[in-house]
Amino acid sequence: MKFSRDDFNFFFRYSMALTKDESIAYDLLQTTFEKWLRKNVHSKVTHPRQYFLRMVRNQFLDDLKKDSSYSFEELDEETNIPEIGSNPLEDVLIAQDELKRALRVMNSDERELIFLWGMEEYTTQEIANHLDIPKGTVLARLFRLKRKVQESFSKDRKREGL
Repeated sequence: MKFSRDDFNFFFRYSMALTKDESIAYDLLQTTFEKWLRKNVHSKVTHPRQYFLRMVRNQFLDDLKKDSSYSFEELDEETNIPEIGSNPLEDVLIAQDELKRALRVMNSDERELIFLWGMEEYTTQEIANHLDIPKGTVLARLFRLKRKVQESFSKDRKREGL
């Protein structure tokens, strides 16, 4: 099974959603590809894209456990969000600073959820299957995330005097 350029772009965007750092995302993908090739399971897997995506997520979680220097809770003001190709989010006119503010309040689990739901347009059931959690949990997390971002924006507007 060969992955297409679109698959590679998707895997990179997913890695970026998890890590928020381009170099760490590349490292994550490289490590995962090495394991993919070493295991030589690509000919035996019925859904290689989903399998590889699961491998990326598991590698991210393993790296997170090993390295306490991963800190994804804060997004500093100087961080540039890289362009990641055409996707549904590009059709929505969101100012980059608003996107930065939204990402600033999200942790890595929330960024993963918003990536799968908002950018890749997975259904809540597909997300639930991918994350091995009930669909109701996905819906609750999306609801809480929406409220969290709205509260953050309203606090920012109050500080700015709007």
